[in-house]
Amino acid sequence: MRSPLIRALPLAFVAASICPIAHAQVTNFRVDTRIGQLSDGSTDIVANALAIDFDGQYTGSQLLVELTQGEIVNLQSFGVHNNYSPVPCAVCGLFDFDFELDTFLAQGGLRASDTIGGNPAFGGGAVNLDPTEVSAVWNDPVKISQAYNPAAGQSILDQTQFVVAQLSFTPDAQGTFAYFASANGEFFYTRDGNAMGGTDQYRIVNGRIVPEPAALAVLLPGVALMNRRNMG
Repeated sequence: MRSPLIRALPLAFVAASICPIAHAQVTNFRVDTRIGQLSDGSTDIVANALAIDFDGQYTGSQLLVELTQGEIVNLQSFGVHNNYSPVPCAVCGLFDFDFELDTFLAQGGLRASDTIGGNPAFGGGAVNLDPTEVSAVWNDPVKISQAYNPAAGQSILDQTQFVVAQLSFTPDAQGTFAYFASANGEFFYTRDGNAMGGTDQYRIVNGRIVPEPAALAVLLPGVALMNRRNMG
């Protein structure tokens, strides 16, 4: 899963959005999923873009991914690019490589040109989600534990659809997913109880980050209404 030769084929688009903790300064968490294919046609890649809405000042994020099956798709560094962040569009065009399905951290958008305040500063492990991971886990086929935040001197305020990461998996990937953010002095978890050790409200199923059944039930009325409109 290290080949950089990828072409993005938008074969599917799925969106799931729930707000587990209404009082937090992070007011919404969203996952947009699309499928692309390796250029040699060998396999599909499932890319999950994560975005949040928040009020006040954003101060950082943490990710925890643990797979029991399948792999994380994370390309190697390329030239001036590191595999923590989106590749500059100019580099993609120059070498005719498409990195849009890679796994990376983000600060505002899926493209380097959409980044707000430059690339984030990379920290250690996701200690607010798993206190045993003091050191970051990134270039690992089955686990991510990563904390990151705006670099010193950056102030990011009041954003909607603020992209915080893209996580890409092979279509057979199964496992658990948790996200933590802080904004305006408030903590946000994708876990019941808004605390470390709570029950995850999302999981990874066939490469897709999806709500747990109880959370998904909240979305079903809206999904049904959208389908009726599309058929009308």
